[in-house]
Amino acid sequence: MGNILGSLPTSLVDSWERDGAGVGHRLLMAQASVVAILETLRAEDQEELVALFEYLPEAAQVAIFAELSLGSAGSVRPATDEDIAEYEGTDAGALAVASWGNQAARNVARVEARARRMLNSMPQDHANYLLDWIWGIDSILGAAVLRALAK
Repeated sequence: MGNILGSLPTSLVDSWERDGAGVGHRLLMAQASVVAILETLRAEDQEELVALFEYLPEAAQVAIFAELSLGSAGSVRPATDEDIAEYEGTDAGALAVASWGNQAARNVARVEARARRMLNSMPQDHANYLLDWIWGIDSILGAAVLRALAK
C-alpha cells in the first residue's frame, strides 16, 4: 500500500486519514471501483483511460478518487424521463442507459448525485474540464465510467 499511497495526492490521503474510515479502507474501496471500470474494457482501452485520467487536473483526480472511495452512490430519487433522454443524447450515455435497461432511472440519478458531489468539491474551471473530459472521451470509455458511477 505504501507505493500506491505515495502516488496519491497528499490532500486526498490527508482527508482519508481525518474521515474516520481509515486510509486503507478508502483505498480498497477506490481500487475496487477502478477495477469495476477497467475490467469491462479491452487492455488497450484500459491503458487509454488510465492515460487520459492522468491528464486531469489534480483537483479532479482527488474528487474522483474521493467519490469512488465511498463505494456506493447511496439512495436517490429516480431520474426523470427528460434526464434519461439527455443521457441518451450522448454516445457514452446512450451506451450506459441501454446497458441499464429498466434500472436506467435509478442509475442516471446515481451518476448525477455522484457527479454533483465531485463537481462541487473542485474549482469551477476544473469542474468544467472534467465535464468536457467525460463527455469527450471515447464512448466505450465514457460508458464504462458512467456504469461504475451508477453503483
